Amino acid sequence: DLTGFRSGVNKLIQTNKAVMGIELGRAGIAIRSISPMFGHDTHNYIGSVEVVTGLDTLVEHFREESIDYVTLLTPSALEIATKAADNPKFGNYTLASTKAFSSDAIAILNQLDIDALKTNGVYKTDTHFSAMAPIKDINNALVGYHIFIEDRAHLDALNDLSFNTALNSVIKVTVAMILLIIIFLFLVRKNVIVPIRRMVEAMEAATQTGDLSARIDSSTKDEMGQMATAYNNQMQSAQISLGEAGRMLKDISEGTLGTKTVIPMKGDFLVMKTNLNDGAETIRNTFGEIRGILKEIRAGNFNYSSEFQSHGEFKEAI
Repeated sequence: DLTGFRSGVNKLIQTNKAVMGIELGRAGIAIRSISPMFGHDTHNYIGSVEVVTGLDTLVEHFREESIDYVTLLTPSALEIATKAADNPKFGNYTLASTKAFSSDAIAILNQLDIDALKTNGVYKTDTHFSAMAPIKDINNALVGYHIFIEDRAHLDALNDLSFNTALNSVIKVTVAMILLIIIFLFLVRKNVIVPIRRMVEAMEAATQTGDLSARIDSSTKDEMGQMATAYNNQMQSAQISLGEAGRMLKDISEGTLGTKTVIPMKGDFLVMKTNLNDGAETIRNTFGEIRGILKEIRAGNFNYSSEFQSHGEFKEAI
């Protein structure tokens, strides 16, 4: 009767579902996969099929990774694994098998402080590195411990390889970041600093020389190009407005009093345009009135009085 100690079989009978996990038997510990069997006609449970993986399979698996593997059983596990009761002891724990594990691994295990290994989870000597992990069965009860033993030289070589790989990755990432920063600074200088510097130089040149014909390259489609276009438009507007004011003053100085500007202007330039046109018209009207007065005097009409509305020195002249 297996129901007294085979908890996996009991669980399978209760649930009629496959059960997988670590389970104790009379001979020791094993990894079991148990699947139920049902009758063809009645579909009633009639038995089970088991696939058992022994400890030697785990030993071979870890040996391929250059790791020695050993299993220790707890005192409570020996209540079921009775055939392992006389196996070698390591502290309060018992070797799970006398055949599955290598003699080298058992010799190294004799050199370990099992209590310290259990407390810390790891243990190091001058030659080996060991780690311990609990073994729980299908019912989540603690039945033993996995012991992993690895040669320090092999582990140090792996650590050095990992460190060098990580260091190379950090160096590559750092170099890549430096290159990106350099490229970014180059682009900032080319697309931001240089255009702004040219714009400042153009403004300073216009201030110092009074040359409003200087223009900035606005061929780019970014914000710097838009700023340059706005600056060029402003300078062109100022150049046209001041040029028109200079033309009108020249016309007046040459006696062309009927001059005026019709170029569209805005803001302060519109105020300047209005004042220029009004001033030119006032001069024309004033000189026209003066000509009329002189004409009356030539005609001998010394009693003539002008009704022309003028201001300032124009009024005194009339």
